[in-house]
Amino acid sequence: MKHIKFLSLAIIFVMAFAACAPAQADQANKTEQAEPTEQTAKQADRVLKPTSDTQLRPDMKPDQVTVIDFNATWCGPCKFFAPIFHKASNKFNNAKFYSVDTDEYGQTASAFGIQAIPTIVIISPSGKTQTIVGIGDELTAGISEDATDEQFEQAVYDNFCKLIMKAIANK
Repeated sequence: MKHIKFLSLAIIFVMAFAACAPAQADQANKTEQAEPTEQTAKQADRVLKPTSDTQLRPDMKPDQVTVIDFNATWCGPCKFFAPIFHKASNKFNNAKFYSVDTDEYGQTASAFGIQAIPTIVIISPSGKTQTIVGIGDELTAGISEDATDEQFEQAVYDNFCKLIMKAIANK
C-alpha cells in the first residue's frame, strides 16, 4: 500500500513538472520576443494604430490607398498574417496601413461590418473598397498544394502585394 501511494505521488509530481516545463519555455520565448529587434521596430513604424474608434470609417475617402487589417491578439490566422502585413507596409510608402484590434476598437469593426478575422479592407482615394475575409482565395490563388510553409507565406505576400498595387493603380 505504501508503494502505491509513493508511486501515485511520484506520477503526480512528474506530470506537474512536465506540465510546467512548456509553460516556462513559452514564457522564456515571450520574453525573448518581447524585445524588438531593429528590423521589427522599423516594421512597426509603418503600421499605424487608430487613435479613436471613429478615425477609420467605411465612407472615408483617404488621400492615399489605405489598407486596414482587422485582427485580434488571440486569432491564429491573424498572427500568421501580421508579419506579411508589416512587410507589405514597408514596401508601399505610398499607402497607409492600419492594424485594428477588433477587441479594442469594436465600434470601428462594427462600422465596417467585420464578422470574421482577419479581414483586410483596402480603400482607394475614390472611396472604392475591397474586402478580403480570412486567408482566402484572393490571397491563396495559385499556391500549390505541396508548397512548403515558406513558399505558402511568400505566395500569400505576393498576392497581397498585387492587390495593393491594383488599388494604387486604380486610385
